[in-house]
Amino acid sequence: MPRLPPLLLALVLAGLGCNDRTVGDEPPMPDIEGLCQTYCERVFQCGDVGSGPIQTVEACVESCMTVREWDIASCVEPYEAYFTCVNQYECPEFTNSVICNDENQPDTQCCPESEARQRCRYQ
Repeated sequence: MPRLPPLLLALVLAGLGCNDRTVGDEPPMPDIEGLCQTYCERVFQCGDVGSGPIQTVEACVESCMTVREWDIASCVEPYEAYFTCVNQYECPEFTNSVICNDENQPDTQCCPESEARQRCRYQ
């Protein structure tokens, strides 16, 4: 049997040990900036801006990206699901996408995500 050069042998052995699994149990972090960017653009596009301190899309994105819940493992998935859900809507549905438990209006499709996002803060 022919001997492989040491470098080639190392590459072959390294290749045999590789697979597509993720190291550890942690799923990859979502694209927080992308989720926040889309959300904030919609907020300003749909005229859902109040008189608070956040007056630009950039300030909104920065505020969204720095909420402490993105650093809490139990909140990452609910936050990603919430932003993914509401970001699928255009105006005017976007503005109403999280109306929940209001006697005057039916719940919207993002209520489970909105409620899960609220619950994660208290776990």
